[in-house]
Amino acid sequence: MGLKNAGIALLGLAWGVLGCGRKPLRNGEITIVPEAGVPVVDGATDATAIEDGSATPGFVMLDDMEDHPDRPVPGGLTSAFYWQSMTARGFGNWFVSLSGGSTSDVARALVDPPRGDSHGAREIRGGDNAPAANMWAQLDHPLGGAIDLRAYAGIVFWARLTGSGGILDVALDSLPGGGGVYFKSDFTQLPTWEFHVSERWQQFTIRFADWPAFPPGVVSIDFVVSGSAGPFDLWIDDVALACRAACP
Repeated sequence: MGLKNAGIALLGLAWGVLGCGRKPLRNGEITIVPEAGVPVVDGATDATAIEDGSATPGFVMLDDMEDHPDRPVPGGLTSAFYWQSMTARGFGNWFVSLSGGSTSDVARALVDPPRGDSHGAREIRGGDNAPAANMWAQLDHPLGGAIDLRAYAGIVFWARLTGSGGILDVALDSLPGGGGVYFKSDFTQLPTWEFHVSERWQQFTIRFADWPAFPPGVVSIDFVVSGSAGPFDLWIDDVALACRAACP
């Protein structure tokens, strides 16, 4: 897959090596077909997932990473996005935080050739001296408030990863700090899932039921590459909330 350098967050080389132990994890799953109320989501419109031409109710899109001229974000900021759930609506933004402490925006990147109808995604890259990064979606930008997601069954997203041993951790940040605190706080208390991600696009599922003590509010969704021994290239696309049944 050829990739154009548009909106890429190219990570610098002045990173500190991640010096913390492994955290409690729940194994993530690859979603091949809809199951347990968590549907396949691939660039479809809100509340409808498209698979083999049929419509399956059951999700609310958080960010499809595409340009929407009908609802422009303030200042044309390509790292930002509007979202709406069953109980709330909001304005979000994508960031990347390094284990050394710096944080910057993550703009949209062009997917070339497109993945079906998907032309945009979020991308971060790291080099030999950049072994750890957290690409995170703040759900209440810029205040960093917590959003109640307990009415949902989980989160579905598409990803591809080159390097880093193919390991991607996804955490739901509920700690004070405005989001993206994976490298700053005791992240062992965060609901976290581990995924084995390949160089080709696949869809993955987070099931909230994996964590009985699910937090009442989520500040950010964190996609973390850690412990990489060399360069990596992470792409995230079509992040959506899966409903327990048909979304209203």
